[in-house]
Amino acid sequence: MKVVSLLWLAILWVCSLDVSATTTIKGVLKNHAGKKMHFYVHTDEFSMKRELKHIVQLSDVGGFEANLEFSEVTLIFLVIGNIEGMWFAHPNQSYTLTSFPTPSQKDFQTLSRALVSLSFQNLGKEDANALIPEFNQDFEVFMDQHFYDFALERYKGSEVYKTKLGVQTKPIQQSDSTRKETTSFTNWVGAFQDSVNLKYGEFFDNLYFETHVRYSIAELELMAGISRKVLYEDYLMSQPVRYTHPAYARFFLSFYAESLGLISQRNTNALVKAINADNDPYLVLELFKKDSLVLSDEVGQMAVIVGLRDGIGDKRFSQGAVNNCLKKLSQTVDKNKYPLVAAGLLYELQKGQSGEVVAPFTAVDLKLDKWESIDELNGYTYIFFFADWCTSCKKELQLMSRLRELYGSDIQFLVISLDENIQALKSHVQANKDQKFEFIFTGNTPEIREVFHLRAIPQAVMLNPDGEIMFDYTRKPSEGIQMEFDKIVQLLHPKNGGKTWQSK
Repeated sequence: MKVVSLLWLAILWVCSLDVSATTTIKGVLKNHAGKKMHFYVHTDEFSMKRELKHIVQLSDVGGFEANLEFSEVTLIFLVIGNIEGMWFAHPNQSYTLTSFPTPSQKDFQTLSRALVSLSFQNLGKEDANALIPEFNQDFEVFMDQHFYDFALERYKGSEVYKTKLGVQTKPIQQSDSTRKETTSFTNWVGAFQDSVNLKYGEFFDNLYFETHVRYSIAELELMAGISRKVLYEDYLMSQPVRYTHPAYARFFLSFYAESLGLISQRNTNALVKAINADNDPYLVLELFKKDSLVLSDEVGQMAVIVGLRDGIGDKRFSQGAVNNCLKKLSQTVDKNKYPLVAAGLLYELQKGQSGEVVAPFTAVDLKLDKWESIDELNGYTYIFFFADWCTSCKKELQLMSRLRELYGSDIQFLVISLDENIQALKSHVQANKDQKFEFIFTGNTPEIREVFHLRAIPQAVMLNPDGEIMFDYTRKPSEGIQMEFDKIVQLLHPKNGGKTWQSK
């Protein structure tokens, strides 16, 4: 009985190492009253696939409170519309958000993310939200001051380089070995590290911040030309891969940049065969293992994934073959998390591609009634995204009106408004009564941008009756989408030659 009790206590102790704790964030953001705040995380920092963790509705005066569970410091993206800021959520902490800036009107008229700095009340000195921005500022100042030293050392003072970038160089007395040593980028990095340790050393108990500093310095050492073997042993071989830490991921990606190119220098044919013919990432790993800088299997697998990601733009490799390799890695059963990274990267590469099933989404119609895609989409559907401030969108809608007259009996025409408020949509509809489309309103929300992978408007998407995207790129009205419509009509009415609209 005593042995059983001890075993049970040991199990409880192990489980307690990864126990989530509640983190609270609250505040009053009057400038965003009545809006929704979305909480996103990256599933990992290599694929950077975004995952929605929570949504909170701000009150009529902008008040909100959210409680989330975390087992470690986690980077959260707080998003309101297309405005977002970063928050490092510490487990078992309470935060009061005092400022979530509103960018200019011009920033609203885009699908690009408008990044803002968040302000919190009474942050502790050891909190990552206080430490990381301050360190990043020091890092940027260092790079501004010493990029000249890096460029001079890296490019050996090339006159072509200096002329092209307009660099005003200072003469260096090559005979003065002391001056040459003190101006080298390597020594400046060492001096910067000493100053960082002096300024922030007392806060390195915050392991998330310590890792941020450590791998930021590692990036500088990589730039400075420190032995790759030394860097591998100090920063990669010595510990497990840190999948969710941005600074670690940046260093890893820099360290293994052009990793497939390094293999090609030794055996191009074997690499091309492993990817294009065999679709076997494990054969690529065997080629990696011939390098002393991939002694760890976990690091090697991640190096393969990084290489496959970079291989997308390499004409030697088939994109389908790269996708197949990533798919095999994503289906691997392993205690490490690299299969999740492969799955996330595969998802990111296939976003918006032909065959992707569009996730269900909700909107409101002009009467403010709830509209759900799962109920309203049927048959072939041409979806067009617009906003009242988008002049080119309005021109496309004029052309679309004629297409709807011709093909409306076979194809559903849906217009989704990304305006900031529904009144802008109503004003457009009132001024363009001849446009008989189905108009719905989503606003420029992160949900709709994620569902359709929107980066700019005007944009169109064509869905088949199964809700799948039909084309990697759907033509807009001005780009000849009518050719694709004709093919659809031919499929629907083959006996009539696909010309059911001629009588209209």
